[in-house]
Amino acid sequence: MGVGKSTQVNELLRVFIEHNGELSQLDQLAKLMKWPSHYPYFAKGFFEERWVKAPGAHIKAFASEMIQVIHILKMVLPIACQHLPTMAPHLDCFNLLVQVVELYGLGGYVVRHVDRLEVSTDQYLDAYHALSRGGASRRCMFSVLGT
Repeated sequence: MGVGKSTQVNELLRVFIEHNGELSQLDQLAKLMKWPSHYPYFAKGFFEERWVKAPGAHIKAFASEMIQVIHILKMVLPIACQHLPTMAPHLDCFNLLVQVVELYGLGGYVVRHVDRLEVSTDQYLDAYHALSRGGASRRCMFSVLGT
């Protein structure tokens, strides 16, 4: 779970910065969020401290933190990117990842949604492969998705 998503999130943040976005803006929006008590504490300055500059690297985060990161980015990126229309393909790909993660989050109930999971996973893999300019193989992405 952790490596595949953490690599895409790190790349998404890199593109966000290239489009003149600021990680501090994401951190400011993230600190406004309230979490249920069963979620771990989300560190202040998380995005600025954990993002890795190297292309193809993964953000420094545990798999459990990545669930929170994905939920935070799902909510704050549309706000932070409203002035960055060139981010649209990256946000579309990320939203497909969110669908896949949320379906897996159903636990055993995902069985009821296998068809949707398969379609969402295929769409996500195709979109991510296209955005990574062919740099990520579908085989590698399947292994990191856990499928």
